Amino acid sequence: MSIMNSTNIAKFSGLALFGLLCWLTIWVVRTAWHTLLGVNPQLAVAVITAVTTILVATLTVMLGRYYERKHEIAAHFRTEKIKIYDQFLAELFKVFHEGRGL
Repeated sequence: MSIMNSTNIAKFSGLALFGLLCWLTIWVVRTAWHTLLGVNPQLAVAVITAVTTILVATLTVMLGRYYERKHEIAAHFRTEKIKIYDQFLAELFKVFHEGRGL
């Protein structure tokens, strides 16, 4: 029963952490929004533009590296598959060749 309890505790902890992160995100966005409403509109536009630029640039780099790594892994597996297929076909042709010689 300890496995079931630890599984339930892990699920509850994960759900609680997710809820806390959602609440924290909402709080930060609301606080930032209310702060931006109280400042000069030109300053608010500049801050929003700067934050958006930084977020988009970071996201672009992260996604680019993710897809690059994914492509490298696929290429590595492709070369390994080619080696295995070559070995398989060599053994298969050897079996057929030996069968004809008898």
